[in-house]
Amino acid sequence: MHNKKINQLLIGAMLAAMAPAVSAADIPAWNGSALGFEAGQQGLLGDMLGIRPILEENGFHYNLGYLNEMAYNAGGGYDHDKHLAYIDQVALTFTQDLERWTGIPDARLEGNIVNRNHDDNLTTKRLQDPRVSFNDLSQESWGGGSITRLGWLTFARSFDDRRLTWRIGMMNKVQTFDQIIPCDFQLLTQCGGKSANSLTWNNWNIHTWGTTLEYKLTPTVTLKGGVMEQNPQATARSHAWSWSTKGSKGILLPMEIETRPPVSYTHLRAHETRHDLVCRLLLEKKKTKKTRQKKKKYDVYTQPK
Repeated sequence: MHNKKINQLLIGAMLAAMAPAVSAADIPAWNGSALGFEAGQQGLLGDMLGIRPILEENGFHYNLGYLNEMAYNAGGGYDHDKHLAYIDQVALTFTQDLERWTGIPDARLEGNIVNRNHDDNLTTKRLQDPRVSFNDLSQESWGGGSITRLGWLTFARSFDDRRLTWRIGMMNKVQTFDQIIPCDFQLLTQCGGKSANSLTWNNWNIHTWGTTLEYKLTPTVTLKGGVMEQNPQATARSHAWSWSTKGSKGILLPMEIETRPPVSYTHLRAHETRHDLVCRLLLEKKKTKKTRQKKKKYDVYTQPK
C-alpha cells in the first residue's frame, strides 16, 4: 500500500511537469458574465471624462435615464380620428452617502427629478371621453403632463446590519411600498404598483411629506409601515417643487408585508440585483469545487490500510 501511494504521487508529479505552463497574462480577464447573465454595461456616457469615478469615490451615485412612449389610434375610440401620440421623459435618480461626510453610519440622501415632455396623451385625446376620469393610460409616463418635478428628496438610514431602514422627507410611495410589480409595459394597468388607483397617493414623480420604516424579518419577508401626507393638490403644477403642505387633507397610515420567495436557485432573491446573483452563484460554484477537491484528496491519500 505504501508503494502504491508513492507511485500515485510520482505519476501526479510527472503529469504536472508535462502540462504546458500558463501565465497570468495568457488568461483572459473575466468580463463579468456568468450563467447567461451579462455584466452591467458602462452606460451611454461612460465615465464622463473621469467625472463619474470622482463622484462615486465621494459617495455620489446616480442614474440618468431617458424614456419615450408612443401610442397610435388606428380606429374606434371616443374620437375616431387617427392619431400618433408621443411623450418622453428624462429622469435623474441619485443617492449621496452621508457617512463619509457626517460620520452617521449607513446614512444617505436620496433624490429623484423627472422632466416630462409633450403633453400628448392618446387616452384622453382619442380613446376616452375627456369628461370622464380615466382609469388607465396607454402611455403610463404621461401622468402630470409636460413639466419638471421633484419626485422625492429624503434622508434615509439603516440599522441592525441593514435589516431596518428608516426614511423621512418629501417622498413618493414607490421608495418603500408597492414595489414588487415590474414596469415592463407602457399601459398603466401593466406597469408598477396598483395601489395608486385608489387616488389617495401617486406613483413616481409626485412628492408628499412622510416617514416610513421597513424591517426585513427574513431574507424573503419584509414588514413595512409609515405615516404619509394625503394631499389632493400634490399633482398640481404649483406643487412640482413645493415643500408646503397646503391643500393637505390628512394622513395615510400604510402597512405592507412583502414576500419575495426565490422561484429557483438561479432566480433573484429578495432585494438582490443581477450583479448580486452572479457573485452568489460564482461563490457557490467555488465552494462546490473546493468540496470536491477535498473529497478527492481524501479518497487518494487517506484510504484506510
